[in-house]
Amino acid sequence: LLLRVRFRERSVFWAKLICIMIILVPVSEATTLLFCVFLGVTVIDPIRLLIIVLAGSVAVSCATAFLGSLAARGRFKGPLFAVLASPVLLPILIPAVNATIGALNGAGNISTELMTIAGYAATTLGVSLLLFGRG
Repeated sequence: LLLRVRFRERSVFWAKLICIMIILVPVSEATTLLFCVFLGVTVIDPIRLLIIVLAGSVAVSCATAFLGSLAARGRFKGPLFAVLASPVLLPILIPAVNATIGALNGAGNISTELMTIAGYAATTLGVSLLLFGRG
């Protein structure tokens, strides 16, 4: 609330999005590396795996910033975010899991899943800027 009094809504949204990306992208990459090391997973194509984890992290960041801004307007912030997060994040997770399986096996092409994730991130970001773009 204090940020919205002092700064424009769009500035607060961009700051929230950048902070989420700064936190989520390195944590996702490190978690993927630790997962592969500790569980002994053999990665056939590590570059594709890193690209899909990066794309998924950016898409989840965009969706989370949108949901956080939307939930901040409500009275019950915690429960509202949890209820809104499931149907919004599910379309990102399904192609991300399929592309991760493809990268681990080295089979198939992940371009369709990658385009789906990137399109969803762009759509979420566009809707966020339309909703919170005043000023």
